[in-house]
Amino acid sequence: MNDAQIYAWIFLSVGETPSSLQDIIAMADGINHAIPSQKELQTSLGWLSHHDLVRKDGKKYTLTNTGVELRRRVSAKTMMKTWDNTTDELSRFTGSANPDDDVTRQDVSKAYQGYKKWFWQEFRKLREKDAQP
Repeated sequence: MNDAQIYAWIFLSVGETPSSLQDIIAMADGINHAIPSQKELQTSLGWLSHHDLVRKDGKKYTLTNTGVELRRRVSAKTMMKTWDNTTDELSRFTGSANPDDDVTRQDVSKAYQGYKKWFWQEFRKLREKDAQP
């Protein structure tokens, strides 16, 4: 993936209400069936914050008004088309930004472990429900 695709992926993973790293990882996995690396999260969240699309609230992230407006503008019938539209929009932005140094390996690891635990608990519940007559 190129930078604009990664930024778009993480942008689409941040909510309009404050999202923890675990929330962002979960949404990113739902969108791309992949877990973003610490570097992808750190770089993307820094870039998105620099361009006033995402803001940091303590240890959580939320879309800014500009981010909400962009999200509504790029929204399409499918997530893949929305991702493509977002990538196109973000490709027009210029400049780079510093990574968000608050996104540490330890924080990402903890968030991923929390997501993994939640995922497998939900998976077991669904499997048990499907096994019932």
